Amino acid sequence: MGSPPQQPAAPGARRALEAAWLAHLAAGNPLPDPNDMDATPTWARAIALTQAEEPHAAHEAWEACWRDAPYPQRLLPLALAKLTAAQVLDARGERSRAGAARLRAEAAALLAPFPPAYAGLDIVALRAGLPALRLRTC
Repeated sequence: MGSPPQQPAAPGARRALEAAWLAHLAAGNPLPDPNDMDATPTWARAIALTQAEEPHAAHEAWEACWRDAPYPQRLLPLALAKLTAAQVLDARGERSRAGAARLRAEAAALLAPFPPAYAGLDIVALRAGLPALRLRTC
């Protein structure tokens, strides 16, 4: 177990920092306690919009969540932002399906280090429902 990667991403370095955090977690370093994540109004709004199947508004809310969260917890709302963006692309039709599939694959990679339940979310259900996001809370 090593020391955690840096927190803020330098401009243009977000993907590299995400990869560093995923590697850090894959090496057996634990995730922080999630209790503070699901207690914010932004989190509750993102959950409600996702459950109401309003993917565009939910995507915006999840983006606000991940921008405000520290690493490594930030990976979870980022994955949800990608999943809701994939839903938006799916609604646009066949020409956007490749982009939606790419976003789902990126989301799956971001969800990999999370336990079956985290921050009030059923992560197993999220992983199982990647093609058609139906958010379930624990």
